[in-house]
Amino acid sequence: MFKKLFSFIRKSVKTSGFKVTPEDLYLLGYKYYNGESFKENHSKAFKMWKQAAERGHAAAQGCLANLYSNGDGISQNHKKAFKWYKKSAEQGFAKSQYNLGQFYLARKEYTEAFKWYKKSAEQGVVEAQNNLASMYYNGDGVEQNYTEAFKWYKKVAEQGDANIQFELGQTYYNGGIVKQDYAEAEKWFQKAAEQGHIKSQLCLGIIYAGIKQDYAKAIKWFQKASEQGDNEAQEFLQVLKDQIKKGDKK
Repeated sequence: MFKKLFSFIRKSVKTSGFKVTPEDLYLLGYKYYNGESFKENHSKAFKMWKQAAERGHAAAQGCLANLYSNGDGISQNHKKAFKWYKKSAEQGFAKSQYNLGQFYLARKEYTEAFKWYKKSAEQGVVEAQNNLASMYYNGDGVEQNYTEAFKWYKKVAEQGDANIQFELGQTYYNGGIVKQDYAEAEKWFQKAAEQGHIKSQLCLGIIYAGIKQDYAKAIKWFQKASEQGDNEAQEFLQVLKDQIKKGDKK
């Protein structure tokens, strides 16, 4: 069914690009790009997306910009990539807003970068949320604000980024920007540790060995970190096992 549909669209495009909708052209480009229904062909994807982009399709504009930015199926051209990211971003396309922010950041135009990261972050793009948090933290393009930085880092952590989950755990463990809260620290270390984050496994082991005094769980997490080559975890594991042996002898 889909092959017949896209074959019809493809034939229509050959005779007149305006016989099909921009959405049709965008989808056809997507099929060519990913090798779905047709043989993968990035040059043809470029042609379809360019027609759709010129007719105002925001997602196609973003895809076209990606091709220009990466030199994928077409000669690399950062000027044209910027042009199409901007057109797409101005229509509210979240990924393009993030990519436009990347362009401004590379130019060290921090105020503009912040503006577009914020628009993208508010639509849930995790990379934009992370960069926005960093700009608040460092005071780049905006007045330094640790509270706002923490707020956005937390949103990143909630989307599953293990590194940021670890940083959030550290923040709660040490206090300062937020009130010290060992339960919250444990929660975020746990989330990251379950994804294999070594330092989170170590920190979780420390919490269980000390504050919680749950030695079975402490051994479990020290062991996991040790198996990934963390020397500090290996030392903690050995010390804890030795202490347990001494306690058993008493």
